[in-house]
Amino acid sequence: MQFVKSCVLFFAVILVAQKTNAQANYMGSLIVDPYYGAPNLDRLLWETSGSATNVTDYRSRGFGPFGARAEYMVADQFGLGLDVIFASIHTSYTEYSAVYNSLTDSFDSLSTDVDSKNRRLRVQLRFNYHFAVSNPNLDAYMGVGAGSNTRFNKTYENGIELKDDSNYYGIAIVPVSFRLSVGMRYYFSPIVGINAEIGLGGPLISAGLSFRL
Repeated sequence: MQFVKSCVLFFAVILVAQKTNAQANYMGSLIVDPYYGAPNLDRLLWETSGSATNVTDYRSRGFGPFGARAEYMVADQFGLGLDVIFASIHTSYTEYSAVYNSLTDSFDSLSTDVDSKNRRLRVQLRFNYHFAVSNPNLDAYMGVGAGSNTRFNKTYENGIELKDDSNYYGIAIVPVSFRLSVGMRYYFSPIVGINAEIGLGGPLISAGLSFRL
């Protein structure tokens, strides 16, 4: 719901500012956007396991999502580009389970120290439509993207690495990713500016620098 409200507000600003003769970027422009985003959804998902009754000493850390977008303006209001998105999390915890002991006809408690490292890389082709706005330093756009979705997982139990079966919580990962987003760039000079973007299928919100070549 908050994402929908943000999109509505964004488009309201665009409609108020829109004109037909102002343009921040023109055909032939190349824009590069390094950025950092939030939240790390994979880490939030992993942290739900820390509330399980059979888990203790849960710890997690991570960074990202972060990445870089490159866009080439094939026309005054249309751009094609590439978006590379990376995120990483590292979790560790002790998991307890009950194991039946036939000698004593009872259940013994078995503890397992689990250490997991997970990295996610998405490489997407982008198509952006750029709005015409009143401020020539302001670039507002809507974008769609599609590409790969690759995970690199390593899990250790009591110091022994488990075989990677390319599953995540028991569910096979879809090897493709998609993104729908809206964003803005504001240029302080002909070359350098800042960027901000909200979207689905990648960072929910991101911000960084923009370099126009």
